[in-house]
Amino acid sequence: MTQTTNGGEQMTYYRAGEVLQKAVEMERKGAAFYESIAKSAQDAGLRDLCLTLAEEEKRHEAAFGNMLSEHGDFRTEFSHDYYEYLEGLEYLSESGFFKDDSETVQSVLASENWTELILAAMRIERDSILYYQEMKPYVNPQAHPVLEDIIGQERGHFQKLLSMYRSMTDQ
Repeated sequence: MTQTTNGGEQMTYYRAGEVLQKAVEMERKGAAFYESIAKSAQDAGLRDLCLTLAEEEKRHEAAFGNMLSEHGDFRTEFSHDYYEYLEGLEYLSESGFFKDDSETVQSVLASENWTELILAAMRIERDSILYYQEMKPYVNPQAHPVLEDIIGQERGHFQKLLSMYRSMTDQ
């Protein structure tokens, strides 16, 4: 949204709600993905890890939902091309397994290639970290500690998945 100030300057503002809503959706899809793997996994360690990650993603979904409720109308000046930046965030959030393409997810799950599934999950976590880092300018600074905590947890998810991958591939 563009507003003219008393001095006649044009200032571009945006609302954080769209970005936060996308984060809620990403976490919901991530939890469903991990639950799907857990249902099919024969390896108890992988199953337990995926159930744990699914629960953590649900907590992240709730945290982003709270941010949306508390800070969804946060407005700030935006110095970049707002629409170009939003397109980039949209592309990132719709990439990989977060896009609304249940056929792709189901085909990967049906393959039961567990190392490929773990690599896919690692890409999901990496993309989440990137998205959450890039959304910081959109979020009220009061919510930054929560966002940083979630980013740290996503990094932890990546490390847990990497450890599982290494144990399954003897690397």
